[in-house]
Amino acid sequence: MKAPTRNSNDPTDISKVKDLIIVDEHRWNEKKLQQHFTQSEVMKIMEIHLSSTETNSRDKLLWTPHPSCDFSAKSYLRMLADRQPSTSTRSDFPWKRLWKLNKITPKMQMFIWRILKNGLAVGSNMQKHIKGINSEYKLCNNETETIDHLFIHCQATQAALFASPMNLRTGLRPTDIVQECISSWLKEGGDYSKMRMGACMFWAIWKTRNNIIFNKGKFDIHAIIKENVWEPPKSNTIKINFDGDAGIKGFAYGAIARDYKAGFQGYQSREIIFTNAVEAEAYGALLGTEMAVRQGRRDVVIEGDALNIINTLKCPHLPYPWRIQYTVSRIRD
Repeated sequence: MKAPTRNSNDPTDISKVKDLIIVDEHRWNEKKLQQHFTQSEVMKIMEIHLSSTETNSRDKLLWTPHPSCDFSAKSYLRMLADRQPSTSTRSDFPWKRLWKLNKITPKMQMFIWRILKNGLAVGSNMQKHIKGINSEYKLCNNETETIDHLFIHCQATQAALFASPMNLRTGLRPTDIVQECISSWLKEGGDYSKMRMGACMFWAIWKTRNNIIFNKGKFDIHAIIKENVWEPPKSNTIKINFDGDAGIKGFAYGAIARDYKAGFQGYQSREIIFTNAVEAEAYGALLGTEMAVRQGRRDVVIEGDALNIINTLKCPHLPYPWRIQYTVSRIRD
């Protein structure tokens, strides 16, 4: 069999590193890089310094944290100090606004902090600790799953953010990163509406991603938006939203009632030490039901994000945990 011949005129034919460089301009050929590498790889390559003097000179190692490019223990310690999370003054990111923001829950603040510090278990991060793991995103099988790809550059994410009330367009430039997006929301100030909606959308996208990986679910844009946008009930009907969650001191659950005009009709919350997440959600549904009974309400819609609780109430024949049997029976009564 005859070996294939190389077409030297083919612009996509790459055999050496110099084929990826625009020699006359002493810079990387970004267009060629994007043809052969993923976006995260392109960004890493673009960070590599190219000499602007002799093209035939030998390569040498440079220590970029020092002005003279020579390594020193002092510059190394300074670099480590600059990498400390959130307390770093090296970045202009508005950390104080994030931690002082009372428009979102502490759980959501921690989630945003983990996004900003690359602390989520995405494929690229898992690959650092588990050899041989598939780091590709399930919806984009040719792309490495990074924080920026998941929340900014993924086409499914872009469609969800654009279809949301934010009408947000992301990933217009290959160099767009999630930190710049969140920073702009915080710097906007006011009632932080974009920050609140954006954080909730990112949370819903992260939950959907996990559902795809662990439960073989689907990326449902309508479900993502619905989770973050409260839909009013029909006229003369009350909607009660319930929830339960874990905190530092234990578990808490609550319920809030609103009418079709989003008017506040009541709220209750309680704390409990010994329980689990499923029981907390069930207690929240019971609390909302009891509130409706005390108010003499008949046309009531009960809504929550715990699908197992909702399915249990809608379909009595489905099996459910024994821990919530008594609570469920009280709700049905």
